Amino acid sequence: MDDSLERNYSPKYVSWEQAERQLPKIARLLEELQVLHEALDLLDSIELEVEDDNFENFSQVTRFNKEFHKLSYQFFKKLEQLEKLGCVLKDLNLGIVDFFSRFEGRDVFLCWKQGEETLQHWHEVDEGFEERRKIIGVGK
Repeated sequence: MDDSLERNYSPKYVSWEQAERQLPKIARLLEELQVLHEALDLLDSIELEVEDDNFENFSQVTRFNKEFHKLSYQFFKKLEQLEKLGCVLKDLNLGIVDFFSRFEGRDVFLCWKQGEETLQHWHEVDEGFEERRKIIGVGK
């Protein structure tokens, strides 16, 4: 990674309450990202052959590339919106996002999976989804 990018990145810390309030918007963004990702995968799987003397083929490839880049731009704009909400996308297919938070003076991740009604889990930043633990005293 470019050192200048690494130096300028600082996580956005959120409280449980802040993250919880954002869940409906995050769920919507995740769904949109999943649809865009599926469309990009489909377009990426298509192979087009171009014949030197067939202008129509060139035109089709141009339209195809334009659509692919348009969807790619939309995908990364949605991903950026998710990150601005304080999310770290961990697994798009499973819909797993983490939020940087602070607990007892250290960084932790609040962990949410698409389909869960509330934010009820956390894990250490060097751990993953499998090691997540129940948040005591919040949510349902």
